[in-house]
Amino acid sequence: MTAFFPKNYKRIDIYAYVLFIVSAIYMFYNLWCGSLYAWDEGWYGEVAREIVIEGRGWLTLHYNYQPWFHKPPLYIWMIAIAYKFFGVNEFAVRIWSTIFGFSSIILVYFLSKKLFLSERVAFFSSLILVGFAQFVKQSRMGMMDAPLTFFILLGIYFFWIGRKREWYLLYVGIITGIAFMLKSFAAFQIPIIIILFSFITGERKRLVNPKVIYGFLIGFLICLPWHLYQYIGYGITFINEYFLVHIVKRTFESLPGDQGNVLYYFKILNFKNIPLGTIGLFTIPYIFVSAFLEKDKDRKAAFILMLTSIAVILLLFSVVTTKLPWYIVPVYPFLSISIAVSIDILVSRMNYNKGKLLIIIFVILIAIPIARFVFDKKHKNSDYSSELKKISLSAKNYSGKSDPFLLYRIHEETVTLFYSERKISRVNKDDLLMTISNINPFICLMSKKDGFFKELKNKKYGLTILKETDKYILYKR
Repeated sequence: MTAFFPKNYKRIDIYAYVLFIVSAIYMFYNLWCGSLYAWDEGWYGEVAREIVIEGRGWLTLHYNYQPWFHKPPLYIWMIAIAYKFFGVNEFAVRIWSTIFGFSSIILVYFLSKKLFLSERVAFFSSLILVGFAQFVKQSRMGMMDAPLTFFILLGIYFFWIGRKREWYLLYVGIITGIAFMLKSFAAFQIPIIIILFSFITGERKRLVNPKVIYGFLIGFLICLPWHLYQYIGYGITFINEYFLVHIVKRTFESLPGDQGNVLYYFKILNFKNIPLGTIGLFTIPYIFVSAFLEKDKDRKAAFILMLTSIAVILLLFSVVTTKLPWYIVPVYPFLSISIAVSIDILVSRMNYNKGKLLIIIFVILIAIPIARFVFDKKHKNSDYSSELKKISLSAKNYSGKSDPFLLYRIHEETVTLFYSERKISRVNKDDLLMTISNINPFICLMSKKDGFFKELKNKKYGLTILKETDKYILYKR
């Protein structure tokens, strides 16, 4: 057992392959079950559904049968392609995110091995990433954060290789362009990390390398056609929705329920990722000191790249007013490497039997995802809106495509829209009373505990209850 972590390239690679296989089972388990998460997962699933099922077209995205400019189209296109193979279901919505999350586990292995020339560090980096709860959760949801994380890692990986082999620098800009088509300006984390790193290490000349410039030019050309098409077709409406509302507004104004101070993400790391988040934060000053004391130029640069990546991601989103836990998913791979490097340095300096100590650490680390797999029902079932799914599916049996479908004070409209496959209208109290007084046939979904429903029943408006669950009620007028 003491040979479990030898400095042997081929043997440690065998352990890595086993880790990847186990990680794949952990990541993809029961991915096809449960119900979608509101908002984003239901949002993207519905926009893709309107491409494939409703025939709204691939270039201009639609949500609730209206043009939708909140995000670039790449991830929506991928879900739509998955629908073609797997049908419109939860698995097709989530499959790409999980593929990219799993691919990030593999990529972290190769990135950390390139950075620190250690198979042991690489193995532990991947293992620790599997243990980060928030990373795994987001990778198993049909959202853009795990794919974005993969492209950030890939961009950093090619940049690091490009320090020795310049041709690889060309791919950095191309990857940034692809990431921009995935999640717009969030892709700029790649060049920000690279620019800051280059200034700190005194490698500024690399920023004007022709390969870098050509790569970003190609990346720009990748992004230009779709954006230009939307601007020509929709003009200021596209600019307002795409840039002002969902970039500027989220930067300077918080969405309802998404407020938080500058320490918000540090709390997320500590309390949503126990114990690895706390350990990761404690390793940051240790890595900083190690970078300061390190004599080897390349190893020092590796430390600086780790610190730069962590700092840019955490600080960038800490100053953005809208705060959501998944915004910092790209930080987890770098924290994983930081923890792994710290373990490697500490173990190498201890007199205790290194083989036994590493096995103890391995057992502790592998116990974290195993415990979550056994006890976390959300991980097993991927079930986030079960009651809303049930009652929304039943709405298809009670209404035609053109019949009015009203939602009264239902926040999770994306899930309702996805499962009901009906155009919905959000209404307030006055709108609902006006609809009732006009005696138009309609169905309405509302909270069963809402006092207004009891008021409607008492006034005897002739409501017919079609379906009810513990939380919701669907009725017809």
